[in-house]
Amino acid sequence: GAIPIWDVPNQVGLSNAIVGQAQWQSAIAPVMDNLDLLSCGVIPPNPMALLDSQRITLLIGQFASNYDLVIIDTPSLNVAADAPILGKKADGILMVARPGVLYSGSVAFAKDLLKKSNQHVLGMVVNGVVPKNEPHSHYYFANESYTQVQSPSKQKKA
Repeated sequence: GAIPIWDVPNQVGLSNAIVGQAQWQSAIAPVMDNLDLLSCGVIPPNPMALLDSQRITLLIGQFASNYDLVIIDTPSLNVAADAPILGKKADGILMVARPGVLYSGSVAFAKDLLKKSNQHVLGMVVNGVVPKNEPHSHYYFANESYTQVQSPSKQKKA
């Protein structure tokens, strides 16, 4: 999850805002310029009930009104049902995968689950790729052979 990366306390967060124990604005932690984080807060006995509530739908609307972009980070699709539930309340799902860590069966499972639940999948981010280890990838070629080309109308005649 995001908490160990950002070193943000998790005592008060989204779960507290959903049940009315805290205002979400007071639980926001600025982690860098133009990036705020709202931790999950204390995990309640039945988190699915909170995630599937009208209150979280209202909160997501408030987040969208106050921020240019709202990213909801959820556990892996094969571990918890958070992503399909919250995906219905979001503009779309962006999957994140890491080569060598992700089991190919997990990808098939995720694809099937998202298709069956009619999710709007925006795409996939592949992180942890080392370009020098991927010499035949599009990234490698784009990174190594990028040149600026003038449009024909701006090229000088010989």
